[in-house]
Amino acid sequence: MKKTFRSHQNTNAGRLLGRWWMWFATALLIVMVLLWRSGLSGLLWRAMGPLMAARESLSSSQVTDLEAELASSTAALADRDLLYQENLNLKQILGRSGGKQIILAGVLMRPPATPYDTLMLDAGSEQGVAVGDLVLGGGESAIGTIAQVYPTTARAELFSSPGQNLTALLTSGDGAATPIDIVGQGSGSMTATVPAGTGALVGETIVFPGVNGNLAAKVSAVTAKEGDSFETIYLKLPTNPFALRFVEILK
Repeated sequence: MKKTFRSHQNTNAGRLLGRWWMWFATALLIVMVLLWRSGLSGLLWRAMGPLMAARESLSSSQVTDLEAELASSTAALADRDLLYQENLNLKQILGRSGGKQIILAGVLMRPPATPYDTLMLDAGSEQGVAVGDLVLGGGESAIGTIAQVYPTTARAELFSSPGQNLTALLTSGDGAATPIDIVGQGSGSMTATVPAGTGALVGETIVFPGVNGNLAAKVSAVTAKEGDSFETIYLKLPTNPFALRFVEILK
């Protein structure tokens, strides 16, 4: 009987000791949290201060750079619009405006719903569209011609259509123009060969001959092997035809 009573006493004492340690640990944890929030947090924020300031300074610098780049692009665009308008006025004065007639058409279908590289348009013979009409992707950027015409729709074939051949001029910054034969490769890409030493550069433009020559492509890459008589230039249409909602048909 005495042994049983002592066993109960030992058990109760152990429980009380365990509870005491649990309360002590909880109180210690609370004190540590309070000290961290009042003291250590201030030290942490003071240590992070220079990093945060540097981040704000970097963000401000990036914003300034972007604003400067936007201002430069805006000025370049305004200059381009002014030159374009002066070009139109000069042609009008000289009687070389060409009497352009434009038909606006929406793009009904594009690849992969249509064969590469073709677009189905919502304007046809009833709107005055005819086979051979030039298709513009906006402004003076030509992307293809009308291949088939129906009463209210038409199919446009892009210059980049595989096997498509096009004669145009490679223009350079010094005003030189080199005749080239372009071959469509599909997916908005084309290639051409020019004599070695022509000096074709990435970004140079391909235009049609004549006073009303439209922009047909831009040089995206140039490759040449040492000792070859010719170099290959890779071209891209001036605009992405597969992202267009509308095109202009030039009569």
